[in-house]
Amino acid sequence: SRAAQDAKVIRRCQDGELAAFEELVRRYRDTAVRLALGFLRNPDDAVDASQDAFVRALEALPRFDSAQPFFPWFYAILRNVCFNRLRRRRRLGEVPLEETGGPSDRRAEARPAPADAGEDLAAAVGRAMERLSPEHREVVALRHWQELSYEEIAAATATPVGTVMSRLHYARRELRRALEAEGGTL
Repeated sequence: SRAAQDAKVIRRCQDGELAAFEELVRRYRDTAVRLALGFLRNPDDAVDASQDAFVRALEALPRFDSAQPFFPWFYAILRNVCFNRLRRRRRLGEVPLEETGGPSDRRAEARPAPADAGEDLAAAVGRAMERLSPEHREVVALRHWQELSYEEIAAATATPVGTVMSRLHYARRELRRALEAEGGTL
């Protein structure tokens, strides 16, 4: 399993083989950037935030319990990095450049004729996800794209399991409504 593979790599890192951490970076880099993009809405900021999160994870790795799954722990670090960047933006009054490069932004603007119904549904889901609150978008991404358990999501987001379940329920309902409004179904 991926968790068992991660645990072996982490133990190697904790035993002094820091180059082994590159395996974790390769395994989770794309996912980290996609999740950071969901928070920050800017591709350059998302790459920077994911790199910062990996550096912080490497620094904290000696204290990590390798019996626990890596990704929820790493996600909590990534999430904090993204929230810190968002707070800094608000404090400085920064406005990101029209969220350039986000896949859903391009879909919403161009909307080329889809090659098949699957692409059309994917585009509709992307647009519907954009309408969700950040908290709802987060739990949907972690549950359905990262396939984390409710408990793992709760740990990664420092949220009670009941709140995670509630947010997921309401997020699914909002997604369904948004898709029905577009003439699709979930």
